[in-house]
Amino acid sequence: MTKLNPYLNFSGNTEEVFNFFYKSVFGGEFTSLVRFRDMPMEGVEIPEADQDKIHARRVADRRGQHPDGE
Repeated sequence: MTKLNPYLNFSGNTEEVFNFFYKSVFGGEFTSLVRFRDMPMEGVEIPEADQDKIHARRVADRRGQHPDGE
């Protein structure tokens, strides 16, 4: 069976989209939520304003990357 792992960009409101829309439609709870501050990369400096933005999330058994973008 083919699986789809979507990659969607939101305009800085990823957390709001998933808290108020995605969970109400598909149900489930966040089992993982990764913010940019949680993924240190050698040689990459993440601006302070972007530290709390969402990089990826997992709700129940559905995985996807939905970063906050501009």
